Amino acid sequence: MSRAPEPGPNGPVPQESIPRPALLALRTTTTSLAVLTLAQATFAGSFLSGRYEMLMVHRTNALVIAAVSLGQTALGVLIRGSGYGPNRLIWVPALVAAAVIGQTWLGFARVLGVHVTLGVLIVSGVLGVARWSWRTPLPPRTGHGRQTGAGESAGVAS
Repeated sequence: MSRAPEPGPNGPVPQESIPRPALLALRTTTTSLAVLTLAQATFAGSFLSGRYEMLMVHRTNALVIAAVSLGQTALGVLIRGSGYGPNRLIWVPALVAAAVIGQTWLGFARVLGVHVTLGVLIVSGVLGVARWSWRTPLPPRTGHGRQTGAGESAGVAS
């Protein structure tokens, strides 16, 4: 007999939550992308302030962001393809990855008006995915650690 989904803050939460390792991997990629995209804005600001060597750092970081965003999309496909999580695990990271690739192309083409605007949208999207991944409850660990018997404390051994 299966139980009904337990209510969550945004409605019913499916019984099959994202497995702990997959959610931890998702949190890692989203946090990495958040840090990288925020750093990207700093690198751009440094370049615009006259530190021209920062343009190469900005370019290199853009390629790292593209790689991580494609990896996050692949992770979303794996998680969702395994039957876990919402469909947005695929389409939001895919949109972010497409925007990042377009953003990189616009930067190389020096279409800076659209490049900067798209950069703001990318940071917003990345932070939205990061927010969702950190607000999703982390499932408890299973099968790890030692079991405590009756009368035995799970505290620190003396």
